[in-house]
Order: sequence, then structure tokens, then C-alpha cells
Amino acid sequence: MLELPGQGSDYHYALQSTVAELRKRRQASPGLFGEIERLCRLDLQLALAVPDAVSFAEGQFVYIGAVDWLLEMYLTEGLLADALWVAEVAERVGAGDRPRVRKARERAARVAAEDAAV
Repeated sequence: MLELPGQGSDYHYALQSTVAELRKRRQASPGLFGEIERLCRLDLQLALAVPDAVSFAEGQFVYIGAVDWLLEMYLTEGLLADALWVAEVAERVGAGDRPRVRKARERAARVAAEDAAV
């Protein structure tokens, strides 16, 4: 296993602050969307691999901006499968109660119902 200096939370906060800064610049540089997505997904993978990176006590989790940011992008673009992956990760890392997570689940249920009706 690779050993890195610092704690998982250090990497979570570094990724989250980098993404926040890139999001401020995205209007001027639309090409940043791919990088924002990559860093957000990396942060979620970190949260899955190192749960202590996003929790400060048993069952209490810190804010994970990647959940909201990715769901905003994916739901806007109609990327429902990607949105559902984020929702599943969010639920596994204690962020399943977010409004956008519920919105993704509701949209998936509507699409499934529409598909079943056809």
C-alpha cells in the first residue's frame, strides 16, 4: 500500500477547495468542467476508500461539495446513470439526505416508470 503524508481529510479539503476555486472560473474557461468532474469523482473515491477523510465522529460527516456539484452537472446534462452513481456514493458516505440526492432518485424513478409504461 502506498503511504502518503497527512490524513485523508487533508486530501479531501485540498480537493474540495481546488474544485471550489475552479468552479468560480468555469464561466471564463468552459474546458474546466472536465477537470472539475475528475477532481470531484476523485474526492468521492477517497471518501469511499478512507471514510475517516469525511467524518469527524462516529456517524457524523463533513460537507462533501462533490456530491452537490456533480449532481448539479449530471442532472442538468441528463446524465442519469452518473447521477445515480453519485447518489449511491452519497448514501454510503453519510450524505444521502441531500436534496439533490433525493432529486436524482426521484428522476430515476420517473424515468423507470415511463420506460415501464412504454
